[in-house]
Amino acid sequence: MSYTTPAGMATAFGAKELAEICDRDHAPFLVSADVFALAATGGDLSGEPAEVQAAAAAALVRCQGAIDRAGAEIDSRLACATALPLTADAVQANGLAGRCADIARYLLHDDAKPEHVEAGYKDALAWLRDIAAGRACLLADAVHTPPQRVRTGQARSGFDWGRY
Repeated sequence: MSYTTPAGMATAFGAKELAEICDRDHAPFLVSADVFALAATGGDLSGEPAEVQAAAAAALVRCQGAIDRAGAEIDSRLACATALPLTADAVQANGLAGRCADIARYLLHDDAKPEHVEAGYKDALAWLRDIAAGRACLLADAVHTPPQRVRTGQARSGFDWGRY
């Protein structure tokens, strides 16, 4: 399942960063932040040279590939805890778009990964491990599943305990 889009990632992390990590085939980069943002939202690139259009298309393919791999990672962890695919409400309630974006961003950084990128990746994986192990639950599951009522203390009975 695809939990985010290239446009969502550009909004979350900035089109400049996404353009730089997705346009690995060119030095200097052919895909600017503006071109990446326009391409990610399905905008018209007809005013750009053919080489830039091709580079933008390749950058989007690279970004979508990372999103797909991140989605597969999320699905493999969540399948241990719940039925898939999740509803749109469950995806939104649990912030899965952001977690998918963190994993995809990590995958796009081929070489040295900045600390904040690695921290986001590790946080997302730790949360997924907790879901799979039952230490955490998906919010939509918690909303739809009423908690079990636990009774404690002395039960009511017809016996007069005061006379005992």
